[in-house]
Amino acid sequence: MRNPFALSLICLATIMSLSTGSSASAQTNRRRSSSQSSYAAKTAAEIKTGREQVASQIKVLTRFLYLFGGITKDIQSAPQTAAAGDGSAAIAQQNDRSKARVIQSIADVRKGLQQLETSFGSSPVLKDYYTYVSGVGDIGVTAERQAQTGKGFDEAGKTLLKAVDRLADALAAMK
Repeated sequence: MRNPFALSLICLATIMSLSTGSSASAQTNRRRSSSQSSYAAKTAAEIKTGREQVASQIKVLTRFLYLFGGITKDIQSAPQTAAAGDGSAAIAQQNDRSKARVIQSIADVRKGLQQLETSFGSSPVLKDYYTYVSGVGDIGVTAERQAQTGKGFDEAGKTLLKAVDRLADALAAMK
């Protein structure tokens, strides 16, 4: 043994390089796992936001449909009321204004459904759930057209119930 001190120094350097290598490897693994957990957290947050959007749209639709039933009943009975008494012109004008407001409300609902569908279609994370919301915008368009005919308020309401069904399925799938 020429120089035991030099040999000890070489052994120490080798051990240090091995531990540094494993330390660097551990740091790389920590970075990977933290970036993976960061991605998972972002994904979970986006899915949560999607669930909240779907739930919000379900609330809007169910409230609307609750009010819609009573309003359309009044609209449909207005011509009979006008025929039975005075002021038929005033009742007819009020009825026309009510119909226009209902049609505008359905248009607003349709816009919300289309925005939700677009939101899911453009999000890489929510694309997995897009099949559930796909077509809800078209359902809104159909309901709006049915209401515009003047006689299709009942049909428009039934059509919007289909949108609620689809959204409920989407919400159930988004765990």
